[in-house]
Amino acid sequence: MIIPLPVWLKWLFFWLLALTIALTLNYQNRHLTIKQYNINDQRWPAELTGWRIVQLSDLHNQTISGPGNRQIIAAVEKLAPDLIVLTGDTFDSRQTNIPSNLFLINRLKNLAPVYLILGNHDFYNNDYIELAERATAAGAIVVRNQALTIQSQNQTITLVGLDDPTGLGGPLPASVVAKITSQKLGQIINQNKVNQPIIVLAHRPELWPEYLSIEPIAILAGHTHGGQIRLPLLGAIYVPNQKLWPDYDYGNLPVGNSRLIINRGLGNSSFNQRINAYPEIVAINFNHH
Repeated sequence: MIIPLPVWLKWLFFWLLALTIALTLNYQNRHLTIKQYNINDQRWPAELTGWRIVQLSDLHNQTISGPGNRQIIAAVEKLAPDLIVLTGDTFDSRQTNIPSNLFLINRLKNLAPVYLILGNHDFYNNDYIELAERATAAGAIVVRNQALTIQSQNQTITLVGLDDPTGLGGPLPASVVAKITSQKLGQIINQNKVNQPIIVLAHRPELWPEYLSIEPIAILAGHTHGGQIRLPLLGAIYVPNQKLWPDYDYGNLPVGNSRLIINRGLGNSSFNQRINAYPEIVAINFNHH
């Protein structure tokens, strides 16, 4: 014989279950993780062994732990980077707390030089040029289809930053986007004296075959959110601009004579939930080998 539970106890179980689910989902969105990768390459200057880039990506105007993203700032400060890069979608077209990320940039610039490229959501804003100007005023160096030379300990590093193809208008077929990206990189190389080692900042990872045309030591990308929902053992089901069960969703992947670093990002966009794809900061340590 089953003894029926009192109604008040059923409601208690219900609200405890609802609270557990809510806390778990919030934890999935807010639990900040740090991932470190080592890139060992003989093209890297021996004098700069241990040189570190901290990569942030896909903030989407969201904040992690308080005003101005104080948890992010504290984590980056602890990593003691030589350079900080933001690889697109810093500003989301549907969110309203843009000042928070401008404040974040302003704080980060006190830790190391900050370089920023534009992702698809940056271009979705009504005035992405104004946003780029505001990011510059906050202390970032906005890199738009350019090759910049960085000097450190009398050694030279080339940083190539690309606009997301959304800036071209569209939608455009993938083959056209790939061709234009390749042509753009050719123009950058022809217009600049580009020396090794080269690091490419590009929002979309799936265009890596085009990026390889300039023989970078590393490609730093975002865009995928790590799939945003990752199934145990199976990984991501979907990321934008790739087929189902994508190959280039997350991690430190070998491509040609380079490494493709895909950052899971920090914020969310149209779908505001992560599962097994925690927000992350990536630190890349470069070594001569």
